[in-house]
Amino acid sequence: MRSTFDIDEKLLAQVQELSQARTKREAIEVALREFIRSKRIERARRLIGTDRLSFGIKELKRLRRLD
Repeated sequence: MRSTFDIDEKLLAQVQELSQARTKREAIEVALREFIRSKRIERARRLIGTDRLSFGIKELKRLRRLD
């Protein structure tokens, strides 16, 4: 999907450098994946100790495929 955005060049350059992404597109994709990953971890940490974190092997495999 093609989209046009105004992105802070310094911010994008930092992501590109830290992630060692070769292109701006790759840097943006890395940043989006990392954001999703961190939010999933955050959600899992909130659920630890609650009954809502009781899932089986099928659910674990499904979550791994999403990463």
